[in-house]
Amino acid sequence: MTNSYLNGDTASTSIIGFLFNNVDPRLIELNELVIDSISMGTNNKFYYIILEARNPAFNLYAVIDNKMNVLMKDNSLNGNLTSHFQNINNRLFQIIQEFFTSKDTVKIQRTSFYEFHSSSVNLSFRTITAFNFGKSTVTSTINEFDDEKIRQNFSAINTPQFKFEIDEFLFDSATKRYISENNYLRNFALDQINKLKTRNGHAEITDQSSYYKIFFGEIERRVTTEISKEDYSIFLTEEWREFENFAIVKYLEKEFSGNKYVNENIGATLSVIKLPARDSAESFINYKLTFSDDYQNPIRYTDPIEMGRLQIGFYEYTCNSKRLLLILEVPKFTYERNNQIYNNIIRTFKVNC
Repeated sequence: MTNSYLNGDTASTSIIGFLFNNVDPRLIELNELVIDSISMGTNNKFYYIILEARNPAFNLYAVIDNKMNVLMKDNSLNGNLTSHFQNINNRLFQIIQEFFTSKDTVKIQRTSFYEFHSSSVNLSFRTITAFNFGKSTVTSTINEFDDEKIRQNFSAINTPQFKFEIDEFLFDSATKRYISENNYLRNFALDQINKLKTRNGHAEITDQSSYYKIFFGEIERRVTTEISKEDYSIFLTEEWREFENFAIVKYLEKEFSGNKYVNENIGATLSVIKLPARDSAESFINYKLTFSDDYQNPIRYTDPIEMGRLQIGFYEYTCNSKRLLLILEVPKFTYERNNQIYNNIIRTFKVNC
């Protein structure tokens, strides 16, 4: 069915097009496509898709069960992809490694561990595992992996500013994810990349929005402003009105004080709430955050949920001991038209650690 979709089959598009964010399949030029399955017990089989595109904005990793339920959808993978399964302490992981270049010259390797359960899949661990810029190189190995922690050991060459030898990622039972309060190599790599300018003024393709903008000019240019708060920063246009210390209870099990942003032109509302550090979003909403990505911070989220004339999305961002919930409330009938606006906000939202 995936091959049929990529060949433009209309029937397949109506069934699985959402996995590819309903992108016109003619835009997706393949480097490699892996479609395979793994048995998870009697009469229980998971199917996984790993799509590596010439334009990494269209890379995809997805896992589906034999009833066509989506157990994992990750559109955040970059560059060239490799994968393998590994059983660690009687836990099954599919490990995906990304190899890509940022700002023309910085070479990055990022590693993700997706844990397979009997009826679900979750992103259990993700971090940068190698960094190379000119003669500066930092590599790492995972030397310890158990139910409580992952230990990452570093080796640095011609990189005197990187002084760390070990990083520890502790298991967070609320998110089922290994998290480091320091994430030394990831933060070091991002800091080095942010200091660089793109060579020759080349525009960078970072997601599907930037791809359309560079090659098709389809995204209207809008001036965005970074709104910095104590716990987070968010990029919004001047059309968004801010309401601070607002009582927020809609869709929640209890009332929180947070900040609300309203765009009357498109009828959209954003609410930002700081959650207790040890409580996941599911403690306060009646929906499961079944998908995960890693933008400015690790993020878990729901698919858009239809409620009458509205479409709702819940997004939980974490960094060290901070946990924030973003609630997006938009008109259902204009969601697709303004989808790029919402995606840009979600991708650039950042928790201040």
